[in-house]
Amino acid sequence: MYADDTTLTSSVEDPYALEHKTNYDMNLIQSWLTANKLTLNVKKTKYMLIGSKFHNTPLDRVIKHKTLGVHIDESLNWHPHTNATSKKISTGLAILKRVSTTIPFDTRMNMYNALVMPYFNYWSTV
Repeated sequence: MYADDTTLTSSVEDPYALEHKTNYDMNLIQSWLTANKLTLNVKKTKYMLIGSKFHNTPLDRVIKHKTLGVHIDESLNWHPHTNATSKKISTGLAILKRVSTTIPFDTRMNMYNALVMPYFNYWSTV
């Protein structure tokens, strides 16, 4: 059995507090639903942020963002980052392939270290 037309609203100034409060409230709702033998229809469950201002200045909401060279999306999925990094590595390798017969090996190694290796080394400790 499903519980229909349930709405959860929260109003908090700090977005981190809002996330914490919402997750806490959702856990309470899940416990109540389980105790009453009801199921939340996750496919119909949505959320919406209303307001989003900082010092009376509206903020842009994004679903993905690049910060410190790492692409992050709202579901913390690595696909955007790995896709962007793969494209950069492929471009560097394509350049090396084009010049492989005309440039000495040591120069190609320097190019490889400049065009390809940084993408393997940067954030490798994450």
